[in-house]
Amino acid sequence: MIIGKPDFSDLTFTINDAVFRYGAFLTAAITFLVTAAAIFFFVMKPLNALMARMRPEEETVPDEERRHQELLAAIRESSR
Repeated sequence: MIIGKPDFSDLTFTINDAVFRYGAFLTAAITFLVTAAAIFFFVMKPLNALMARMRPEEETVPDEERRHQELLAAIRESSR
């Protein structure tokens, strides 16, 4: 979109009469990476932020109340 579609399909190298067309692979890899980055930043990031806002916050238990609950649990265990 910004720089146009990259086209490296003409890139090749030859070894013993065998032509390796690595340009098509480079074009496909770049297209995949750009598409994946766009989906991640324009879809996944906003969705994760929205889900974090919708998730209820967990209530924190004060330290003193937590200690009381632990002591009550210990008393229950020792009375069995």
